[in-house]
Amino acid sequence: IGAAQGYWIAYHRIPSFIVTLAGMLIFRGICQALLGGGSSVGPLPASFKALSSGFIPDVIGPLTLIPPTVNAAGKTIVGSGLTLHMTTIVLGLIAVLAYAYFGLRARRKRERHGYEAEPFPLFVVKTLVGSALALFLVVQFASYRGLPVVLLVMGVLISLFVFVTKRMTIGRRIYAMGGNAKAAQLSGINTERLTLMVFINMGVLSALGGLIIAARLGQAVPAAGLGSELDVIAAVFIGGASAMGGVGQVIG
Repeated sequence: IGAAQGYWIAYHRIPSFIVTLAGMLIFRGICQALLGGGSSVGPLPASFKALSSGFIPDVIGPLTLIPPTVNAAGKTIVGSGLTLHMTTIVLGLIAVLAYAYFGLRARRKRERHGYEAEPFPLFVVKTLVGSALALFLVVQFASYRGLPVVLLVMGVLISLFVFVTKRMTIGRRIYAMGGNAKAAQLSGINTERLTLMVFINMGVLSALGGLIIAARLGQAVPAAGLGSELDVIAAVFIGGASAMGGVGQVIG
């Protein structure tokens, strides 16, 4: 689907808003026709539903800080005590340390190249507040059932695309094309092929999002996600992306 839409946008210069809106209506209609008027497919197996509602296994082992309370009948009171999912704790600590390290590294790099950097006290406060909020969420997850699988998937995707956009040539080319497609083309960038690749990538991500929604619902429903278009568009612009292109980051 991403390739089909990207082809018309890249090689025929049809505005992406028109192509994607028309594609959404066309493919949704095809989906309903194939399923006999909108019938759902399911129920889906529990192993598939774990993609949305599952939790990562605790390979390290739980740590009991407060033993659970036992009533007079000898039964454990649900919700009493405090046991931490240690795999979640370790992953959370690694993520927080990586956040602080790469933030400090980026700041030093800007200073080394003569660019303006935020005041160091402000950087420290921002890092401490962000780390504290992250650790709070990690403890909340660890005291329940651990890190949700869908959150782990999101974290991996964010890390991957941050690396691609900041450290790889194709990421720089995407920013250049978004800022000024004509200038990017004159500098030697194959903007048509790059546009097609971007839309293929978005098609893959959309497919993954569809799988997660189907896993959460427990069945594949043609009308799933109906009405979410405005929420997605709002999230993109609130996150800092520009309608003119060339501005914004994966993490906002």
